[in-house]
Amino acid sequence: MTEELAKHWRQCAFRSMFIAGLCATSTSVVVSILQQQWDLSYSMTGTMLSMVVVGNITASFLVGVLSQIIGERMANLILSTGSCLGYLILIVTGQPVWLCAGFLIIGLAKGTTLNTGTVLVKRSTDQPTRSVNLAHGFYATGGLVCPFVIAMFGWGPWWLPMAALSVIGIGHVISFMVAKLPSRPDKVNKKRGEWGFLRQPFFWVLTATLFFECGSEQAVTSWVVSYFKNSGILTGFYADLTVTVVWGAMLLARLAIAFLIQFQDSFKALIFMVLGCLVTYGGLLAAPRGFWALGALFLFGLAVAGANPTLIASGGSYITPTALGVMIATGCTGAVIMPYLVGVVAEGWGMTAGMACPLVGFVAMLILLVVCRKMQPKEN
Repeated sequence: MTEELAKHWRQCAFRSMFIAGLCATSTSVVVSILQQQWDLSYSMTGTMLSMVVVGNITASFLVGVLSQIIGERMANLILSTGSCLGYLILIVTGQPVWLCAGFLIIGLAKGTTLNTGTVLVKRSTDQPTRSVNLAHGFYATGGLVCPFVIAMFGWGPWWLPMAALSVIGIGHVISFMVAKLPSRPDKVNKKRGEWGFLRQPFFWVLTATLFFECGSEQAVTSWVVSYFKNSGILTGFYADLTVTVVWGAMLLARLAIAFLIQFQDSFKALIFMVLGCLVTYGGLLAAPRGFWALGALFLFGLAVAGANPTLIASGGSYITPTALGVMIATGCTGAVIMPYLVGVVAEGWGMTAGMACPLVGFVAMLILLVVCRKMQPKEN
């Protein structure tokens, strides 16, 4: 690989991560606009948010399969169109089926970029840990600016912010178009990974922990804007700003963990992270006014930011590439179920009851992490 090609790949990863972060994170703000425009129920809103995660999970498999059939370049070009087409669908109709379809293909574009962007920076650098964290930093930066982009186009009709996001999504496709990705299909690697991990209890406990982590984090970040608006704690642009607050905190914490902090006992560190999540999220739900709620949300972002990458890394050499793929795909189903569950509970018992669901997830995580820590010396 030439340095010029490596540079193209890194630039593609950083650009596409930023655009994916902007377009995908905007769904948590856009969903509140759609809820008001089409008078959607809480359960329907939760379903739409879950469809983003379904698309994300599906893309992790689909991009690999398509790359072997039509080549990496064409596979990424096709799947990345979701950032543009998804928001166009949200403008055209308020029919639940089409709204879910729009969120699904936005999730496909997100998952494609997270997968391909991570692979590209690992291929093109001799410092993969730093480069991957930097790429994900670009994704978080996209999440930071999304409320400002939406507010910038909030002066017109309700659909104008989504039209702007659709135009921005075109840049997603262009980024992969100029990246010089391989255009020929990959040769199928016939070497099969070992499946012995499926018989190991430690693997399933770790996967169950990831299930609750993905579900609780996704539920909070996707529902918090609607919660603040519907409860009256924050309104208008200030409610949309919560996305920037939580992503800003997560960006700071992830960079600190990547470059400054070293964990001697990762499971012990995770236990403290989850305790921090419980305290700060409980404080968020109890906050009477916007200032205190935003402060609690910022602290929650700091606490939860390192949970997912640290948890995945805690398997060490025990987790093979095959095991990692199964673990992530299975664990991420929690991010499909929990946002939907929040909507269902909110429909029946009120928004505050729905938003309390992630607390159950964090308690389950805490218990499972204690079990993981005890099992690790035997299994890992």
